[in-house]
Amino acid sequence: MVSGVPTTGDIIAGKYRVERVLGKGGMGVVVAAEHLHLRERVALKLMLPEVAHDPTALARFVREGRSMVRIKSEHVVRILDVGTTDAGLPFLVMEHLDGADLADVLAHKGPLPVRDAVDYLLQAILALSEAHALGIVHRDLKPTNLFLTTRRDGTSCVKVLDFGIATGERGGSRGLTATGLLVGSPQYMSPEQLFGNGRVDARADIWALGCVLYELVTAAVPFEAVSLPDLLIKVQGVAPTPIASRVATVPVGVDAIVMKCLEKDAARRFADVSVLAAALAPFGSEGALETASRVARVLKSDPRVVVAGARFADAGMATLAMTPTTAPALSVTADDPAFARPRPRTGLGMVAVAVAGLVVLLLVGGTVLLATRRASSVARADDGAVDAQIVLATGATSPSGTPTPDGESPALLPLDVDARAAVGSGAGLVFDASAPKKPSSVPVSPSTAAPAPQPPAIAPAPPAGNPADFRRR
Repeated sequence: MVSGVPTTGDIIAGKYRVERVLGKGGMGVVVAAEHLHLRERVALKLMLPEVAHDPTALARFVREGRSMVRIKSEHVVRILDVGTTDAGLPFLVMEHLDGADLADVLAHKGPLPVRDAVDYLLQAILALSEAHALGIVHRDLKPTNLFLTTRRDGTSCVKVLDFGIATGERGGSRGLTATGLLVGSPQYMSPEQLFGNGRVDARADIWALGCVLYELVTAAVPFEAVSLPDLLIKVQGVAPTPIASRVATVPVGVDAIVMKCLEKDAARRFADVSVLAAALAPFGSEGALETASRVARVLKSDPRVVVAGARFADAGMATLAMTPTTAPALSVTADDPAFARPRPRTGLGMVAVAVAGLVVLLLVGGTVLLATRRASSVARADDGAVDAQIVLATGATSPSGTPTPDGESPALLPLDVDARAAVGSGAGLVFDASAPKKPSSVPVSPSTAAPAPQPPAIAPAPPAGNPADFRRR
């Protein structure tokens, strides 16, 4: 071990043999090692000797281990052990990851397809949802802290790294240390982090996620600056360059989502990462919607936010205040048991539902009744005249005067008459309004054939007490 930095072959804590150095930063170094007893490859993160005795740096290192071990998500690197070296340097033992961080992926491939970028970000959001549910804010999200690895089934898996400057939502509101040193990566820090002009909460991570997505699809940062003062000026008062002006193939909906993440006022950003995930889901792969649903369940958000992304896909919705209470009703995951929790109804709510149901019934009933009356009116008369069939009520003789056999129906004679006149006369007639309008041909034997039919004379009114037989068939 040279100057406290482990080298290949060194044995740490009597059980970890160093294989190679994976990376080195301002506070620590990460090495690949093998557990001598388990034959398992692991990654060790050790503090550098020059900062190991700094109480602030030490507290930050311990906080990272505690934060990461509390988060059980697949998308956060697992902490396996902790300890100190013989030189007194604290270390964390983490799962070993094969792959590359997203900064390296961008360097080798250039801008990513929107679908891939969204899928990677949604996996990171799923990890952050667990952190935020525990009150932990990462505060240092960037491509180098998002590691792309591969599961055993060949699918991609993003792991969130380095919770070293993570805090609780009530733990500090500034991005500066007591000595005035900036903690974090300025290119991805929100205005409230950079200037300490507000409480740093989960919406600072939403800002950083917007910066990351911007970079993944453009291979450029949203605020390009030549110096830190120049960056501070742009973050505070200059709008980021629209994505469409850099990459024309990026959907306008994605541009709108990023711009909402990068609102200067935290209150104008997405309410939480569940709403952001819902907005991103339409631009991801087939599993994106399920990932958004999981984020909502972790945060116990109103499940209606899961389809809010469909409304945000249109750039015209970019200014929509996306909050869990104003998101549309859930339809895509209605069968999910996690979303099938019925809401209790108050007495007033039940009365309102009953009144609304009664009003609907009255409206429907009135409409049906009106339609029925109109149909009856049309059937009875068309401008006062209808084609009808007149049946002689007596049943004694046919229209030609020929007696009809007992039990047979009287002959039907198609005539055009004024139905209202027939009703008013009280004639002993049967009015068949259901008969066809055009005269039907009735076979008449030659012996009983009559001249061309004429309207029959109206029979005298029946005597009192013997009302006319008038009915509708």
